[in-house]
Amino acid sequence: MDLKEIFDKQIELNERINPDLYKEIHDNAIRRQRFLEFELALRQESAEAIDSLNWKWWKNSPDDWENIKVELVDMLHFWVSMCTVADLNAKDVMNLYFKKNELNHHRQNNGYKEGNYDKYKDGIEDNKKYVLNKETAIDKKILDGKKVAAEILENLKIEIDDLKSRLQKTPGLAVILAGNNPASESYIKMKKSDCEKTGIKSFEYRFPENIQEKDLIELIESLNNDQNVNGILLQLPLPDHLNEDKMLNLISPAKDVDGFHPTNVGKLLLDLPTFKSCTPYGICEILKAYNISTEGKHIVVVGRSNIVGKPIASMLAQKGPYANGTVTLCHSRTTNISEYTKQADIIVAAIGKPLFIKKDMIKKGAVIIDVGINKVEDRSIPRGYRIAGDVDYDNIIDSVSAITPVPGGVGPMTRAMLMVNTTLAYKQQNIISS
Repeated sequence: MDLKEIFDKQIELNERINPDLYKEIHDNAIRRQRFLEFELALRQESAEAIDSLNWKWWKNSPDDWENIKVELVDMLHFWVSMCTVADLNAKDVMNLYFKKNELNHHRQNNGYKEGNYDKYKDGIEDNKKYVLNKETAIDKKILDGKKVAAEILENLKIEIDDLKSRLQKTPGLAVILAGNNPASESYIKMKKSDCEKTGIKSFEYRFPENIQEKDLIELIESLNNDQNVNGILLQLPLPDHLNEDKMLNLISPAKDVDGFHPTNVGKLLLDLPTFKSCTPYGICEILKAYNISTEGKHIVVVGRSNIVGKPIASMLAQKGPYANGTVTLCHSRTTNISEYTKQADIIVAAIGKPLFIKKDMIKKGAVIIDVGINKVEDRSIPRGYRIAGDVDYDNIIDSVSAITPVPGGVGPMTRAMLMVNTTLAYKQQNIISS
């Protein structure tokens, strides 16, 4: 169906609005899947806009058809033309319909209502250019951790293949999971996949929730002495009856590829060669990949955890490339956090509160690193929740110069750096210079 056919169809449909129209377009749209995505986007992202139009149908049932059918059909016209002819994705069309470039939106719709094909066509072209330009501008802001991580793993595989051919030994990573935490299960599955991609052998040790402390201690001590295992990862959190610090401290510093052992943390603070904590390490690498200077910049870290906040604050304040920053460490007890974040050239958000950093808390052009992974209730989708970071991404995207998405930002980088640390441990234990 070309643009002229869609135009003629819309004029026809406009003359005979009835409840069957929705089903007709829904069943016969050229790209049905995009329409389904469009519906989901409407329900997820546009509650306020829908409320303003009094579209009860979207939230409850079609009990108010007469009041909404004109708006609904108008929206459907717009969707059909923009998704099928302009080849835009559903969310962009939704945003354009409700929020963006209203003049061109009306120019297009008035075109078919007036039977003026030229006006209709020009409106579509203007809208297409607007959205594509917007997409390009946003794409340039995205710090794509997934892409950077994939490149790191690809290069790492080449290095590991060479090492294996020289030493006739395979790097090994032991992963210990106690309990059945769904998030931990998912994370371990992804780590296993990363091992397969790079040529690292993965050893998995799974225990029930009620594992005895002595059994875990025995395993860690055994792995410390296993020459086939170069790195040991104890997946957190542990069941409540186990002391995490005690268990982490039992792992040999030479195999502590997560960088959590006090010996390695101390070396990190002193800027000595060591295993760097994987998430902070990943943050530094993504800044490096996108050539984002930290020299002399005011960097505000929000969150003081031992895993992210404290180590990244130390790493960014040290001497060296992609460091030398002036770092402020804020946390949950900091009074008026926004006073600090508004001054920041770079913000690292790792406070564990969904959508915490808002537009009014940052200065124009700031770089945002979002470490958060949170579940936010969303009854519009089958699973009942969506994943969000500590930053209100949609709210601030227009105000930042660069930002990591969630998911797809820091998470893949954390896993990639675990593979890098495991390879480093393998080289050190086989006395190979880095």
